[in-house]
Amino acid sequence: MNESFSKNKKMTKKLNLLINKLQYPKEFYSSLIEIRNDNELITLCNQLKEKLDIDYFEIAVSAINEGQDIFLLTHILEKIAHLSILNTSSILSLYELLYNQMQGDLAGGSQYNITKIICDNNKDFTKSFLDLLYLIDKEYITFHISTTIISLHNTHNINQYNNVKNFLTNTENTIKTKSAIDAIDKININEQESEEVYLLFENILKIKSLDFNYLIIYASNNLKNSYSTFKNILVRSSKFKNDNTRYHISQILMFNKNEYINEDWYKECLYSLKSTNSKELGTIQNIAFTLNHILEETNSIELIQQFFILWLDNSDISSNFPDEKLDFFINEITQKYPTLLNKFVTNILNSENINQHLILHHFISSQVELDKDILDTLLHEDLLFICRKILGYLYQFEEQKSLVLSILNKEDTNKDTINLINEVFINYIGDDYPYETLKYFKSITSTKLDKNMRSITSTVIKHLEAINDSRKKLKKLKELQPSTIESREIHKANNDSMKKAMEKAQEKSIFSQLATKILIKYGKGSFSNHDNNYTKPTQMHRISTSMSIPTSERAHPIHKSIEKYHFRIAKKESK
Repeated sequence: MNESFSKNKKMTKKLNLLINKLQYPKEFYSSLIEIRNDNELITLCNQLKEKLDIDYFEIAVSAINEGQDIFLLTHILEKIAHLSILNTSSILSLYELLYNQMQGDLAGGSQYNITKIICDNNKDFTKSFLDLLYLIDKEYITFHISTTIISLHNTHNINQYNNVKNFLTNTENTIKTKSAIDAIDKININEQESEEVYLLFENILKIKSLDFNYLIIYASNNLKNSYSTFKNILVRSSKFKNDNTRYHISQILMFNKNEYINEDWYKECLYSLKSTNSKELGTIQNIAFTLNHILEETNSIELIQQFFILWLDNSDISSNFPDEKLDFFINEITQKYPTLLNKFVTNILNSENINQHLILHHFISSQVELDKDILDTLLHEDLLFICRKILGYLYQFEEQKSLVLSILNKEDTNKDTINLINEVFINYIGDDYPYETLKYFKSITSTKLDKNMRSITSTVIKHLEAINDSRKKLKKLKELQPSTIESREIHKANNDSMKKAMEKAQEKSIFSQLATKILIKYGKGSFSNHDNNYTKPTQMHRISTSMSIPTSERAHPIHKSIEKYHFRIAKKESK
């Protein structure tokens, strides 16, 4: 009993506080926002209603004008708007304000939940309110009309199909037609009505209006779950070649998973995104999620590979690859589907499409290998072609080594294949990375190797050591050695360049933002002060990174560039 009394006392105190703040709109809504418990919020607002007639909409307009957070305020009204006195003038004033300030925001749709809670709880008001909305010719009212139609039809059982059908038939009033398209998939319609809507959608698509088309895409996406013919509407909608349509098609592809991925309409809609250019970042992000769904549901790369072929040939992404937006997909396929990634990369390397080659490095790591199943179908000319593309487009030793050696996974490896691998390592990879190549092959000599790998290992080591020995015998040309002063200047320039690179990298480093940077002139330990006592010095460690630059890039870069260029343009028939 004491607990109940204490609770009532607290509620009374909060109620009086709200009443006192009614004349201060921003503070009033701030107090409502601070109430985290929905049941408590609604109870207090019901008690307020018993004491006073409150126009929450009028107060909301004043609160927003005073700087109240519009999204938090909307979140409150979604729960209590039906407890307000329903003054259409203040309601419409708030709606127009919300529309103007929330336009383009992903959370903007929450404003229509206010209309829903009003209409679901006030049947008579909803009928008169809809008649009023029909008279207003302003864009902000569009989805309030559809929300009101849905409430009358679904909640109050007042059939609105004929009204909706009329607006779909007569498209001169854009606002009413848009509201009808938005409402039609959310009211219950029978099969005959669905056939009528299908024909009406076909007629509206002929108008080629962006205002109508994107709404038809979302409506058809929902209607297809009950009436499969609307999949055809999605395909027809996807044929409109503009960035707006591509974005909305990519949205519905992202929403659809499981059984739909293998259906023809889904593939056609996916292929319609082939013209997406590198600046359409929202669409590309949706594509990344869609491709990931395809991996999850099909465990197959064929559909993705075909889409990339079309995408590369019909857009600018081969030269402006959207790394950041596709990172999610690339990371997923790299970490969870390495076998599929191997197939993807092997198909790219075996293709004569230069656009595909240009994106190769975005998918390559030292773990990627050529796919065995594809290798088993290839001729020697294909392997030669693939090796040329590896040497033409990739630079890192580990990546080149992994891909070239994986050729040995081919079932019918013969003498020509062994000679090809030897030539690649001795004349190209070993020439660019002599130390790394020798180190790797010497490290595996003590392991159990098959016949082909033993042959390659001994041949590569023998030739590279002979080349190194002959180079060591060459005399150094003093004329080409820099003076002490020149060496010092070169070293200083390198340090300055590295310093600038590190400073730029640290600008976005979260660690650098959190940690305090202290420059020390000399010393080899660090310590701190805790409770007026100094801790024991901790030994400082040196951290360094290194990278190998291909020998040819330093010795004769022009020759190397020409060589890589010829590898890139080489055709399969070239030998």
